[in-house]
Amino acid sequence: MAAMVLPVLQVRKVFEWTRSSSEAVPLVLGAADLISRDYRVFISYRQEDGDKHADDLFAALSLAGFDVFLDRVRIGVGAQIPDRIREELAHKAVVLVLETPLVGKSGWVAQEVAIAAKSRLGILAIHFPNGTRIGSLSDRRRHFLTASDFDSHTGRLGAQAIDDVGRRVADLHDFWLVRRRFQIQRALSNALLYRGVTNQRLGRSGCLDVVPWWGTPTLCSIKTCARMAELEDFRELDDTSALPGRWHRAVLAPGMVGPGDRPANMQWLSDKLMAGLFDESEISRLAGILSDSAGSELK
Repeated sequence: MAAMVLPVLQVRKVFEWTRSSSEAVPLVLGAADLISRDYRVFISYRQEDGDKHADDLFAALSLAGFDVFLDRVRIGVGAQIPDRIREELAHKAVVLVLETPLVGKSGWVAQEVAIAAKSRLGILAIHFPNGTRIGSLSDRRRHFLTASDFDSHTGRLGAQAIDDVGRRVADLHDFWLVRRRFQIQRALSNALLYRGVTNQRLGRSGCLDVVPWWGTPTLCSIKTCARMAELEDFRELDDTSALPGRWHRAVLAPGMVGPGDRPANMQWLSDKLMAGLFDESEISRLAGILSDSAGSELK
């Protein structure tokens, strides 16, 4: 039986949780390569009354191992801000929205929340006392703060409150990530089924292995990502099973069209590895290529 257990789990004898056994779920999913094991968070806030709280959350979450985006820290001089914001949102799994009293006056926050919702990112609103609620978000996406969560002298968030936010993000992060990946993969599978490509299977690396209409034997291994594609996504393609004969590979991920360093770098890697790279918006085109009996390339 031990031989059936992944090596990364074989060395783990005990896992301790503080509140619920469900805290072990991200460990198991990460060990099975179903999710990435790092945490990526985007902080959305109104500068006039949220900057110091955003700074405190950025510092604490970064120290705890989160990859956190905060515009004042991560956007350099001369950057195209709207493009950079969209790129960073595509690269993250969770958006923390600081619902301070003045947040309703921020067009940037409204736009960031709209992009996050459209991209099916996890959204967690941190609601401050007397804060303004964002109407598109329900209370199940909201973490409420009380006056006791703030230092009475400085007015800043206390250490315990910041720790509670970090725990809430860690608890929910991977579930949002798995959901988004499943939705993208299901959309591709359904698009293929609609075109008559029924020979599909989920490979051991989480890739969708498809036998298209190009002739036999041919296998196309499609790595679906919940975030922007990275080097590890292309690396995992090399671990997929392949039938004898032609083997085509591709990565399907959001945020791979438009300007930005990350899409450009991944496109360069795609060209070098001769592995296709498709944006989430190109699911229909990818399915069409796989269902075209005259097709022979994924690019």
